[in-house]
Order: sequence, then structure tokens, then C-alpha cells
Amino acid sequence: MAWNKRYSAFHLVWIEESALAHCLSHFLHQTGVHFGGKCSICRIERIRDLSTHCSREVIYAITSLPAGKLLPASLLQLSRDHWQIENGLFHAPDVTFREGASRVRSGAAPEALADLRNAALTLMRRRKLKPRDARVAFAANKWTAIRLVMRS
Repeated sequence: MAWNKRYSAFHLVWIEESALAHCLSHFLHQTGVHFGGKCSICRIERIRDLSTHCSREVIYAITSLPAGKLLPASLLQLSRDHWQIENGLFHAPDVTFREGASRVRSGAAPEALADLRNAALTLMRRRKLKPRDARVAFAANKWTAIRLVMRS
């Protein structure tokens, strides 16, 4: 268990090499995912003390490394690194363009809109503009946005 001021949370990490891990490994092997024998299950429990309430989140991960070769701190850092990459890739589209709220779901439209959003983000970043501020400014003055696209 570790308290981390940066993340304002207690992190509890358990590593298990159990019958459940063996069954899961067998199931994954049958579906074409090969772990080369035994696998371990990692359980990360995050308890955050927020100003108005406490929150608790439990995350499970699977690894092909045996439990004896794993350190809880290493697994916790791997989990953080994964989410740092994930947040870096998807935070701007989700926050700037509310991509997650899009109701477009059929045909090629979702992919086309995602491509347009990515192109807009690329143009903003090349001009050293913050995505949220640029979106607000361009919404207020569409000709500025059009000139940006035409010059690129």
C-alpha cells in the first residue's frame, strides 16, 4: 500500500497466481492468445480522498510473468504509464470536440468525423494554439478557421 501525493490516492496492489489465473490463461490460449504457460493476475485498488467524498476504483490486469518476478510498485508504474499514453491520445478529442458524446454511429461517418477532428487538432498544434481556446475562437470567427485551413 502506498500513498501518492501526486495522484492523491492510496494504491493497493495484489499479485495472484491462482486457479483463476490458470483458468483465464487456459481460456485465452483456446481463443488464440498465448501466454506461454502460467499467468498472474494483478489487482490494483485505488482509494481517493476527495474534498466532498471518497472514491474507490478496482482495476484488474493480466500478465504472463510469474508472480515471483513481479513487484507491486513496477505493476503500478506500468498501469500509470499506460493511462498516461491513453489520456495523451484521447484527452484532446474528448474534451475539445466532445468526441465521446457524438451520436454518429453508422457507415463511414464516425471515422470521417474522427479524421476531421484529428486534422483540426493537427492544424491547431502546428500553429501552437491550445485546442479548447482555438475551438472557441474559431467558432466565433469561422473565416479565421477557413484561412488557417487554406494556408496549410
